[in-house]
Amino acid sequence: MVQGFLADGWQAEIKLNGIPETVTYVFRIPFLIDDDSKRVRILSVYA
Repeated sequence: MVQGFLADGWQAEIKLNGIPETVTYVFRIPFLIDDDSKRVRILSVYA
């Protein structure tokens, strides 16, 4: 059985009181590969 994460994300730059701040948001999609059927199952998505 193989488990892993499909990862993606984005960066945004905001200005707080005139000071630039970089905000990084990353979300992960867990998946599971079944040994018997060799199918990829996407598990619940969370941030």
